[in-house]
Amino acid sequence: MRALIFVAIAVVIGIAGYFLYRQSATTTPSTGMFAEAPPPVLPVAEDCTVANAVYEYNEDARLRLRFEAINQGDGLDVYDERFRTPGNVNIVIQVTSTQTNYTFAPDNAFLPQGPKYQTLASYFRPAAGGARVRVSLFDSTMHAINDMPRYDSIAPAYVYMPDAFASLYAARIDLPPGAFRFQSCAQPTPAPAP
Repeated sequence: MRALIFVAIAVVIGIAGYFLYRQSATTTPSTGMFAEAPPPVLPVAEDCTVANAVYEYNEDARLRLRFEAINQGDGLDVYDERFRTPGNVNIVIQVTSTQTNYTFAPDNAFLPQGPKYQTLASYFRPAAGGARVRVSLFDSTMHAINDMPRYDSIAPAYVYMPDAFASLYAARIDLPPGAFRFQSCAQPTPAPAP
């Protein structure tokens, strides 16, 4: 008889424990001392326009890149035979330690021939003078962007311009190879008056 009572008590305790377990599994977890914080929401380049995009070189805040609007004159766009639009922004690389800006203007003379991979690069010329530099733009999935950057277009996630560092090397700024990566979406730079 005693064994039957112990078995009945064990069954009741087991059922009560099961119901307590089910109830605690369906409630929201408590925010205790060791609760995990949600991961931070990182900015995405596709949610930003070229005018507002801010980039850092290899996630190093000492070298930043922004696009700056240029005066378009009559506002008419000219297309080449591959329907590429001309760029209407300068690329400005800022060395934050010296507050020095290096400006590169778009070179809208598109290549009419040559291997296909050459059409996936845009070309810019240093404002201080010199040979044009190759600039490759990529979205967040690392697909090449074939169009020149425009003030109101979607910002690329990566800007790769290794030839631009000749100007920086002359100023004794020596950096490892890398690309400018989208960091934030800031206020736009004002467009110059016509």
